[in-house]
Amino acid sequence: MKEKLATAATLDIPDDTATTCLFTDASDVGWSLIVTKVVSFDPKVPATDQQHRLLYCMSGTFSSSQLNWTVIEKEVFPIVTACDKLDYLLLRPKPFRMYCDHRNLIHAFAPHESVKKHKLLRWSMKLVNFRYVVEHVPGPANVWVDMISRWAGNHTPTVRVKRLKAVRSQSESAASETRSPAPLRPLDAENFIWPTLVELFDTQSEFEAPVDAERNADGLLMIDDKIWVPSEAKDLIQRLCIVAHCGAKGHRGQHAMVAHLRRLFAIEHLSAVVSSFVGKCLLCLHSRGGGIIPRPWGETIECSSRNDVLHFDFLYMGESYGQSKYLLVLKDHATHYCELVVADTADISVVTEALLDWHSRFGIPPEWVSDNGTHFKNEVVAELCRRLKTKQSFTLAYSPWINGSVERANRDILQVMRAMILEYKLSYKDWVYLVPMVQSSLNHTADPSLGNRAPVELFTGLQCPTPLKEFYLPETGELQTIPDSDAIDEFLEKLRSSIHDMHKDVEDQREKQRLLNKKRQRGENIVNFAVGDFVLRSRVDEKHGNKLQVTWIGLYRVVRAD
Repeated sequence: MKEKLATAATLDIPDDTATTCLFTDASDVGWSLIVTKVVSFDPKVPATDQQHRLLYCMSGTFSSSQLNWTVIEKEVFPIVTACDKLDYLLLRPKPFRMYCDHRNLIHAFAPHESVKKHKLLRWSMKLVNFRYVVEHVPGPANVWVDMISRWAGNHTPTVRVKRLKAVRSQSESAASETRSPAPLRPLDAENFIWPTLVELFDTQSEFEAPVDAERNADGLLMIDDKIWVPSEAKDLIQRLCIVAHCGAKGHRGQHAMVAHLRRLFAIEHLSAVVSSFVGKCLLCLHSRGGGIIPRPWGETIECSSRNDVLHFDFLYMGESYGQSKYLLVLKDHATHYCELVVADTADISVVTEALLDWHSRFGIPPEWVSDNGTHFKNEVVAELCRRLKTKQSFTLAYSPWINGSVERANRDILQVMRAMILEYKLSYKDWVYLVPMVQSSLNHTADPSLGNRAPVELFTGLQCPTPLKEFYLPETGELQTIPDSDAIDEFLEKLRSSIHDMHKDVEDQREKQRLLNKKRQRGENIVNFAVGDFVLRSRVDEKHGNKLQVTWIGLYRVVRAD
């Protein structure tokens, strides 16, 4: 005990006339700091050669998420800890001197420099109350704090198994095919060997020739004046396909490739071989690929009552002669009744006014459905939703088919708008004046999915006017009106009083259409890839595409497939 007391480091008392020094360092798993004082500090002498007296020593280890910090964050942590817990030692009349072996900290904590990273910015705010001078000290000279920071040692992280998942392993051939994808440009590969007549002759000699094969002047076996290629020569056939498909041939497709090969070669089952080759061509997958498969992410909304679910979305219409650029589309889910609101910008004020206006005329729907735009997903709409006792639902990003009801309305709006601009010979910037006519056209057009009813009939119970109510008679030279009859009035009265029955017909029609769609799909589109597979990704998340850009980009490797 006496020996330990005699050899232990003696702590000194803080002195306002002395210069306080702070040494810090960090390793992968630990950190340390030492606070000293120098009574007669000489700026010309290196910091390690000064006469230091120990004031305080502190160290610790990084745990959990701290182990994932960057190097500069680990180096800054002991400095922030010292300013937070040892302020009674560092707050002195003289500024304390901070020494570190990480040169970037000089720029990070220099008072005249701006900190870009948010975490470092928050930590640097704790140094605002201190007066300090940052100096760099070489790593070998910063031996004491470096030694303390490494005392924790490099522990091997333990792994805890949280979940085990049993999967069926693929065959070795399929696995090898999946793990090693074909080259993107095989014609430019260094190991590509161009087919020659000598190779064709040698290949024909290795296999038994067909009965109808005849040799030409060069010694090659010919069938109908075409060079016979044995079906067993897989490598040669593949290289012939590469020449006929890649490079200057422009990846034209299966039929063009078959036509090129059939001019010169006789290959058994050529169409099947070409089909398999084209299906594995990565450049063709990028440019043509398959269709985008809507994965079942999100619940399908089912509603059979009017004004139960309200969809809304902003539709960009382009420039106008005024300042209006957007249409806010509000659509009832069950009846397809919609309202169009012209807006200058897609902001929250337009959404709030439109929802309150809908509420004043028809009442508030129990559920709202929209995408995740900031004009829909914000505190104002959330507070309005709470006060009106309704529920707000959001669709998944980059999955427009989930909010297909209003997306279909957007497509119809653009289609009708283009037709009216051509019909009335207007400028495309006059679209604002056509909005009432477009809304009327959408709401007064019968839809087969609604049981051949118009949305205005199902939503309001009002009769749907028809343009055939008036017709022209050449004999009179005037427009004649079809006279009303008691039978028509009685029928319309029954129509207004039987909204519920019409909704039932609409629901039956939708059920028939749903069953028909399922029959056409021929099964569910399930995830057909596994971990380790190479896949391509579509550009569905890009709003503005270029016509010359390919549809599919990649390759990407699947690292997780739940």
